[in-house]
Amino acid sequence: MIKDRVTLGFIVGLIGALAMELPGLLLYKLGIIKYLALHIAATAFIADKFVFTPAGVIVGLFANCFTGGVVGIFLALFLREFKTDQWLLKGLMVGGIVWLIAAGVIFNILTKPTVIPFEDPAYRLYQLFSHCIYGVLTVFLLDRWKPIQNDSLRKA
Repeated sequence: MIKDRVTLGFIVGLIGALAMELPGLLLYKLGIIKYLALHIAATAFIADKFVFTPAGVIVGLFANCFTGGVVGIFLALFLREFKTDQWLLKGLMVGGIVWLIAAGVIFNILTKPTVIPFEDPAYRLYQLFSHCIYGVLTVFLLDRWKPIQNDSLRKA
């Protein structure tokens, strides 16, 4: 059992970030979507011409997973105060909020990646769905793996 909340939050967020890519891989292979979250993440760090290269995929995966881990830390600290009861609802809320911030604010307003057009509604729905997977899984794992001794996350 991990007793350090920061480490736990990072690990759980990392797992959530990896899990949110799985449905995307299937949809990508089926040709339903043309981009993955890791492609979007890569556009923040490398030139557009490298996004779909093996190096671009690695950069994007690392960026997406690290971001997921950092969000997991904040989520672990937040849930220490507000508990993990109703974890499914809280996870969906987290996924929706992260989707609004990441897909709505950061990538549309602040970075505006040029290699990936955002008009595709199938991709937007995939983004929402994958972020909800991230939120639900992360809150669920925080609930299950929370530190046992003297922890305010623990239900009485």
